[in-house]
Amino acid sequence: MIHFSIQHHGQQWAHLHWLVRALSGEGGQVDVTLDAPAADVATLAAEIGPLATVRRSQPVIWAGPSVMQQMRESLLFAAERPGWDWFINLSGSCIPLRRPAAMAEALARHRAETGLHSHLFAFPVRRPPVWLAYAGLGSGRRLPLFRISVVADQVVEGLMAAPGEPFNPMSRIELRRTLACTECCTETDKFLQLRALTSPELRDRQRFWTTHPYVIGRQWVVLHRSVVEWLVESPQAAAVATLLSQTFLPDETFFQTALSQAPEALKAGIGTRHNLRGQLGANGAGAPPALRQAHAEGALFARKAKGDLAALHAMVESELWNVP
Repeated sequence: MIHFSIQHHGQQWAHLHWLVRALSGEGGQVDVTLDAPAADVATLAAEIGPLATVRRSQPVIWAGPSVMQQMRESLLFAAERPGWDWFINLSGSCIPLRRPAAMAEALARHRAETGLHSHLFAFPVRRPPVWLAYAGLGSGRRLPLFRISVVADQVVEGLMAAPGEPFNPMSRIELRRTLACTECCTETDKFLQLRALTSPELRDRQRFWTTHPYVIGRQWVVLHRSVVEWLVESPQAAAVATLLSQTFLPDETFFQTALSQAPEALKAGIGTRHNLRGQLGANGAGAPPALRQAHAEGALFARKAKGDLAALHAMVESELWNVP
């Protein structure tokens, strides 16, 4: 049995309904957490309640600590439910390339053949950190940064305004752990506050990262129950989460850095080369050739659903779900 944990943000409702129906069959149980008003959560629960649990998540801001915090809440919820062997986290735009029972069979077979029971993508960061010292408030203006807006201090505003290479913690991964990041949320607005570190924060972070390897990857994982239970119960994972809850884009670091602290016997069963997802967010996402290729390469899911969703659903159901 697989526990599917879906974090949704209120778009593509028809696709979400299809996704839940697809995953709630034999071999699957589904939990949907929705970042939306309570009325929307109640409506969704009435529509798909027999097929899944539906819960309201905390407000989530892309690249903010809330993404990781909500992932940890979903792990805790899953750990308290019986009957499943694997945990797979998803967004509401994911595309299942196999039925749940076939996924469970593939995971069991892979474990028997390789000894790997869990799968994520991870790599150690070789670039040294760039430590930035706080030098005072910024202008207070809201500045655009990818999908979000930020309010920055003097140091970060200076980085964002500098000529040449743009301020980009997405690619300049050495900046992610050296910025202080907090969230501001209301019913109608969300933004991040980014700043350099105070002297005590600098000391704490430098001390932490001398005893923990900095490992990043993707937030999407396939975890055996034993791994989920360790992540929920271990003080090592809690310490990593506490530190990362003050950083930028921690969701691509939590699983990877926390599991580097796991007991060796548990780590031996965790594969870090492939998270069993087809990364299809760029051009060609959802096109039949790309989905067929991801399926052939052993992916359980593809990301992200786009275009003619009815045609995509029909193709996946009629073609891919009937292939071993």
